Amino acid sequence: QVVSHHRVARIPSHSLPSLRSWARSVMCDVFGPPCFARPYQKYEVHRKRNEVYVVGMDKIAKEYSMLRINCPSVVDPNAELELNDGEETFKTSYLAGHMQRLRMSEGGLEKLGEGSGLVGFAKFLQGYYLILITKHRKAGKIGHHYVLCIEDTTLIPLFGETVRGDEKRFK
Repeated sequence: QVVSHHRVARIPSHSLPSLRSWARSVMCDVFGPPCFARPYQKYEVHRKRNEVYVVGMDKIAKEYSMLRINCPSVVDPNAELELNDGEETFKTSYLAGHMQRLRMSEGGLEKLGEGSGLVGFAKFLQGYYLILITKHRKAGKIGHHYVLCIEDTTLIPLFGETVRGDEKRFK
């Protein structure tokens, strides 16, 4: 069993001949032990009342994972970002049903954005923002890894709809 930063991959001991082909399809870190996690190729961000859902989709393994971020209804500049779930993966065939249940629940579901990657979170005056990569291009290749250049991003607020005047100036 190999543990990565967000997924666990189990390697069956009876399938060593197929291990070589499996190992070619996974990412490896040059500066540390191999990381047997595939990155997600597509991300969707949805809002439901006081929660934001980030859905990461792996087109190769046909899996997805859903990260739930609690957004405070009252803006507190000292509040920490609360991340939930996101470690369990599901088959993409279940995604439509999962999203439909969220839409039908109280408050509905609003799609905020779609992208090819996440840069991370930034905290400004009002609160936290999610930085979503909306456009990228291949800039080169190192070994069998592509080097990507980020061309466009979007900031998604992780707090209520009220934005202070001094923060609006910088948008």
